[in-house]
Amino acid sequence: MTTRTMAILAILSSLAAVSVAPVASAADETSASRADLPGDLSGLLDDIAELNARRASRAPRTVDQAARLLSVHPPGQMPANPSVLGAIATLQVRGTPADIAVLRDVLAQEEPLLANLAGRAIADIRARQRASQREAFATDLHRVDARQADAIQRAESAWRARGLGPTEARCAAYADRILGDVPAIQGLSLPDDPERLLERGEARAAVGALTADTTPAIAVRAYEDAGDVRSAIRVHALAAVGGDPAATEALESYGIEVERLVLGMLHTDRVHEPEALETLVRKGRGLTVSVLAERVIHPTSQSDLATAADALGRMLHTQLRPDPLPRADRERIRRTLWTASQRGDPALRSIAREALADDPGL
Repeated sequence: MTTRTMAILAILSSLAAVSVAPVASAADETSASRADLPGDLSGLLDDIAELNARRASRAPRTVDQAARLLSVHPPGQMPANPSVLGAIATLQVRGTPADIAVLRDVLAQEEPLLANLAGRAIADIRARQRASQREAFATDLHRVDARQADAIQRAESAWRARGLGPTEARCAAYADRILGDVPAIQGLSLPDDPERLLERGEARAAVGALTADTTPAIAVRAYEDAGDVRSAIRVHALAAVGGDPAATEALESYGIEVERLVLGMLHTDRVHEPEALETLVRKGRGLTVSVLAERVIHPTSQSDLATAADALGRMLHTQLRPDPLPRADRERIRRTLWTASQRGDPALRSIAREALADDPGL
């Protein structure tokens, strides 16, 4: 053991002797936050956590052994010795969601220094869980076998039968595949703070505590920590429809084509279509141009036709977009609007001609 390690453990032992009383129950406010630690313990705790994580990554102790070691101590009497610190660090580095229960007991029942380390371990396990779930979803999404290909084809045909153009039908089938129709995991319906429940590792309880006022970030974290990936994606999708860049980035981490997803959510009751169209006008690219051009040339209704023509015209305005469209997409828009200006009802011709007249590239 190095001199630095011994010094840290000596300080830790002396601080454990004067630390505040442990949390009485899981229902009380946790004392494991950094703000609860006396003096300048935050930096010391960082050193302890880093040191023990390095040791745990090299230690022969298994996850099962670490969990058993933490389980043998009576509640509230766990010593802050090297074995306990190493066991917590082992779970922090290699633990799985199944190990959160024992860490939750440490967080709720032991003195603040150990509780803080247990809280860090829970956070790291959940982070690995979320990353693993996203990777697995992306892998499954891009692995299309014969059965899935047949199901996708049937879904596209069903949307085509409802009047959608071929590109939009493919987008709609894609959205169906991404969002699914599996009901969300049901929590315990407890009147509690979901964020606090998540900090304690109680994911299903956090899902049950979600309300209409819960922020999307907390809702997503609750669903993901509970293993309900679809519900988390649905929350991200609704935010992406409104142009939220963080939601877009999160969806991309699942391997999802966000533009295709948002286009597939049009013509459904999942989103407010004007909001989705506005986001596509500002951020959509070639796929959006294709869908809107289909709506103009082969409309399902006069209102859809007029809305699509107006959206295409606004996509030409660079001040509405962070990045201008490629030249090929701009030319396709102009050809589509010119075709619309030569036929159809007077209202459509007027919209198409106004869009062309306002084209900053002409």
